This record gives sequence, structure tokens and C-alpha cells, in this order.
Amino acid sequence: MSRFNRVALAALVVALAPRASSAADTTEPFDAGAGDVDFYVGLDGLGGAAADRALAGELMVGYGVLERFSMTLGVSLERTGELDTSASDVYVGLIGTPLETDHVDLDLLLTASSAGARPGDLGLTPAVELNVDGDAEMRSWGLYLRAGLPISSASDADTATRRLQLGLAMTAGAYVQLGADHQLLLEYDWAHDLRAAPDEDALEQGGFAFGYNVTLSDRFELINQLYVDVPQADAPVTLGVMSGFIVTLPGARSL
Repeated sequence: MSRFNRVALAALVVALAPRASSAADTTEPFDAGAGDVDFYVGLDGLGGAAADRALAGELMVGYGVLERFSMTLGVSLERTGELDTSASDVYVGLIGTPLETDHVDLDLLLTASSAGARPGDLGLTPAVELNVDGDAEMRSWGLYLRAGLPISSASDADTATRRLQLGLAMTAGAYVQLGADHQLLLEYDWAHDLRAAPDEDALEQGGFAFGYNVTLSDRFELINQLYVDVPQADAPVTLGVMSGFIVTLPGARSL
């Protein structure tokens, strides 16, 4: 089964917690001259107030420029609140792998994104991911740790000024391969607001993501996820669901 090759860190430029539409998985470059088309939709905030719910969709195209170096281009749309407020995000990502062995990989990522609802809101997220795999083809089990530094410039609607946001976004995950076509994943994410005031809580708890990926053919894979949000303070526990697919373009590595 292929590793899901999208840059989820683009969502962290907008907010330091991932959306339900961000699929749990590892990250790696595509083969040179090959790539994927990924599409999925998600519903977040189930079990909470209607104003906190969100319906989101995302489309991403990735391409292997060179061995161990790839580019991605994606767009996401989101309807928030009582589905009466919308936002969009366009991002470009770079993925490189300076270290690749049978059991340990190190990936470097850089994502540039339109980080907000207003023109001129921009974001940049450098990140690193460390993978430890049971075997070179990811046919057994694996662990991974991803760390990103989302930096964004966003406009303040109340003061008509711009502000710089800086955070540290972390994701720890594991996967288990069940046979040739089924994969289970577990992730936990959290973030720190590096520009929080001394009297503010800088830690932003994320939640647990439970993923189930199914390979239906050499070129088609289903992606499914349940996300359990860890509440802050007295907020309720909420759920997010996501489903989508990956289409492997001709020339990509076998699933």
C-alpha cells in the first residue's frame, strides 16, 4: 500500500489544530515522473455547538520532479458555523527525503499557503518528519513523528491591522498493515502558540485520529478516518469524520 502523499501541514498554517479532512498518514516524495490525485471530504465538530461545525473538502495533485523530491498543489474549501460562512485555501508544497534507508526515513517539507479568509493572508510552514518502518515496503508496522513551524500573516478584522502568528505543530503516529490491502493508523496531534501572552494557555490540544485505508486496485485507494477532538477547558468532546480516495497516476510506484 502506498503512503498517502499529501502535505497536511497546510491546514496548520490557518489554525494550529488539524481539520477532520486532514487524513492520518505518513509523508514521502513521489517517484520521479509519477504522482497522485487525492480528493476527500470531512465533517468536523459533531457533538458540539452548531456554530463550531465545519464541512470541508480538499483536492491535491502531487508530482515527482526528481528522485526524493516532489511538488504538490492543493485547494481546500470549508463551510463553518451553521454552514453559513465559507473559507478557501490554496497551497503549494515541496517534499524532499535526504535520508532513506530500509527502516529509517527523514523527510523535509515546506508549504506555502493562502492562510486566511482575506486577500494577502499568507502562511509558510517548514516541517520535518521522521519515520521508523518495520520493513522497507511498509508491509508490517511503522512509527512516525512530524514537527512543523507554521508561520502566518493574517489580517485583524477589528483593527484593520496585520499580525504575525507563529506556532509549533506536532503529530505522533503509528500504522499497522493488515494483509496486502488494509492499513490501520493512529495519530495524536497537538500544538503550541509560540506568540501567546504570558497569561494565555499556549498549548492547544488536538485529538486522536483513527484511519482505515483500503487498496482496491493498483491505482485506487480508499481513505477513511474518525477524529476525536480532545477538548480545551470545559468544551465538549467532538468528532470528525472524513472519507476520500487516492488515484495513482501512471508511472507511480505500485500500491
